[in-house]
Amino acid sequence: MAEKSEETKEWAPIIERYKALLDSESMSDVQFSFGVTKGPTLYAHKVILGAASDVFKSMFYGELKETNDVIAIPDIERPMFLEMMRFIYYGKVNLTPDNVLGILYGAKKYLIPGLVETCREYLDGNLNIENVCTLLDASLRFDEEPLTKKCHELICKDTASVLESEAFVGISKQALGMILDIDTLKIKSEVEVFQAVVKWAEEVCKKQSIATTGENIRNILEDIIYKIRIPTFTADELGKHVAPTGILSLQEVNDILIYISTGKLESGEMKFIKQQRKYTDSYSKDLLVCKRYKDQSTEWKCKGTLYDALKFTTNSDIMLSGLGVFVPHKDTSTPLQLKFKY
Repeated sequence: MAEKSEETKEWAPIIERYKALLDSESMSDVQFSFGVTKGPTLYAHKVILGAASDVFKSMFYGELKETNDVIAIPDIERPMFLEMMRFIYYGKVNLTPDNVLGILYGAKKYLIPGLVETCREYLDGNLNIENVCTLLDASLRFDEEPLTKKCHELICKDTASVLESEAFVGISKQALGMILDIDTLKIKSEVEVFQAVVKWAEEVCKKQSIATTGENIRNILEDIIYKIRIPTFTADELGKHVAPTGILSLQEVNDILIYISTGKLESGEMKFIKQQRKYTDSYSKDLLVCKRYKDQSTEWKCKGTLYDALKFTTNSDIMLSGLGVFVPHKDTSTPLQLKFKY
């Protein structure tokens, strides 16, 4: 048998070799610059980038390849671009709440699917009340439908906390409109939505250095005002929370008041949505308890090698308040799994 060479023991592990090449001038054949002001460039190696990304491959080896030694990157900050390079060079990335969106943008722009998935997993695991509005904005900007859906679910789950969060007043108009379109916001009354939207508009007024008058707020909101379901207010709520703001015209206030009182429209068709959201306190008055069996015993029997499952469907949207399942009548840990299919 041939003798095994020991020379490889002296070699640095592959990952360490590529770590050493990251942002190193050694054997570098391309540099990247960032922003409009002169700052430190980032050294890279075309063959490594081209092997990891079809965009870089086309940039360096395609028919219209880049001929400049220094390539300007105007839309990604250097620290985020460096993390993208780190992933390309040796498969690691340091994600934080401050850099993940910029890195996700870069990963999608340069077609690095592994990094895109890593960013998505990070966002999924770090989604919370304080950042859900920011991430909803990002999901719309980057066309991240799975993230949009998760943001949607969290907003529905704890709507009041989302509306009161600091980030809410900073969301884009597109994201605000999407939230107002949700039929399943979990709120006590539509007044909460109206007050939150007014706060959002007041913040826009401040950024534009204009007075927070009813007229200015209405101009900022434009047609988004009609997504607030003001016709579901009580007459007292309308008089106390809406009329004094001057956001609605006297004619609109009068029409809505007549609708609240009579259920009829005085003049023409109303632009405001008249249907209550499904999970307001006034909509969800009573719980309907459905029993699985007519007769229930205290015994629970199931072979230990099999799963015990409860499966049901509904022909309309529901709010699931609770679920009862049978478990062993002893101090044991029983794992439960809940799945929803839409």
